[in-house]
Amino acid sequence: MKLEQSRLCGAYYPNPLCYKIEWQFKTATGCDRHQLRLLSDCPNCGARFDVPALWVDRWCQRCFIFFPELVNWQRPMENQLEN
Repeated sequence: MKLEQSRLCGAYYPNPLCYKIEWQFKTATGCDRHQLRLLSDCPNCGARFDVPALWVDRWCQRCFIFFPELVNWQRPMENQLEN
């Protein structure tokens, strides 16, 4: 089983911290609940997301943008082409 770098769906983070292990699998393309593509790096500053244990504050460790704001950069699953 191959794991990708840490990925998240910003739509989960207005609520208590949510981390789904299935988001880290290479086959995961998006969040099935919100129908959004997962993010592996911060679209604001380009930093890779740290390990989920460090997501307690719900912000990027480099630029401090809150995860709920990342929804503005996430694309719907049906609108992004597969690689």
